Amino acid sequence: MVTMPKSSDVVPPVKRMAGRPVLTDQDRDRSRQKVLDCAASVYGNVDYKSLRVDDLIQASGISRPTFYSLFSNKEEVLELLVRQANDTLLQGVVDAVAHAHSPEQQLTLALRAYVEWGCNAGPVVRAIYREARIEDSPAYAPRAQMLQALGQLLQEHASLAGYSPPSALVEACCIAIEHLGSRLFAAEFISPELKDQTLQHMHRVASVLFPESDLCAPHAI
Repeated sequence: MVTMPKSSDVVPPVKRMAGRPVLTDQDRDRSRQKVLDCAASVYGNVDYKSLRVDDLIQASGISRPTFYSLFSNKEEVLELLVRQANDTLLQGVVDAVAHAHSPEQQLTLALRAYVEWGCNAGPVVRAIYREARIEDSPAYAPRAQMLQALGQLLQEHASLAGYSPPSALVEACCIAIEHLGSRLFAAEFISPELKDQTLQHMHRVASVLFPESDLCAPHAI
């Protein structure tokens, strides 16, 4: 005779909670970074107006509920992505100039850190420079902040070297250096020669703030 289990012995199936999936803090951080890493590639090839949440979901391989448990919308993803890239640049510059022994050398190392960042940061750099002048793009406000930070850096180094360039000249230098960088970072292939040539041009631009220094001398670069 078959003995039927008592109702108290039967383990009821675990029901999945309705709504967005619940993630641990560690899973959440890991998943957010995965989306950001994938978004960098997508954003590098698609302008922010055409980019869709579905593009980010497909690239990162997560579900729609999971995406919306991590981010509010695509704007949050792109803004955070650009902010991370700029934070990496600023930290790279700070780390580089910490080893300098003169204002001119500080500027040399800062420009080199900027170029290395743009060459190594991946496709997000293309997006930043493609849309930096579009007012409602995620890259617009960070660009203004970066230009301000670069201007302060140039002004400080010029002052330490005993020069007091007018603010309009400092601003013009910042824009010219940014333009040279954007041309370099947009290249399909960045050769060592092109990188060195761009650095030379940047030094020549910056030399107007150090009129009596040897900033553009070959040994300074």
